[in-house]
Amino acid sequence: MEKPSHEKTDELLALCELFEDGIVDKYGAPLDLATLIESSEMVGVYLADISERGTRNSEQQILEFYETQKQEGKAFEIIYLSCCDHEDVDANTYRDMPWPRVPYNPDVTSAFMRKFWTFTAPRMVLFSPDGSVFSKEGVSLIRGFPHLYPWPDRCNLNRWAFKWGTRLLGSLLLFGLLYGLLMAAV
Repeated sequence: MEKPSHEKTDELLALCELFEDGIVDKYGAPLDLATLIESSEMVGVYLADISERGTRNSEQQILEFYETQKQEGKAFEIIYLSCCDHEDVDANTYRDMPWPRVPYNPDVTSAFMRKFWTFTAPRMVLFSPDGSVFSKEGVSLIRGFPHLYPWPDRCNLNRWAFKWGTRLLGSLLLFGLLYGLLMAAV
């Protein structure tokens, strides 16, 4: 795969290098990664292993989200990257998916996971049109907040997550304290 000729983020350059053998559409026709990212509002690289229960649970929601975005004319794209241990399992997993893919190569998957610090499946790393990483929690965003797409920018998203995360943590601490007091009284 050719690297973009104009100035791009380090993440996009790294992605183009990792996927140097290219990506293909559902029918096996080659696609240009840089062009796909530039022409989309957001692109998610979806790491999946159908043998993992979490992947099976998430996949239907991701598929529904993807189809909704396409029907509404939004430029959201997913690229499938297999975490399967065997190529035949990967072929069966991908058969029903509508999005482009990186041809099966465990070395590419491992390199992607190391580069972007994603060590579990299912996981989706979301990229902005400039190729920068928007979020490594694409599966969580799709499962929890599909109605908010396009999601707020990174700064607002992080502030929002911090606000709700601290509220949740505070509630858990309060519950733990009350539970401890109750148990001490018994």
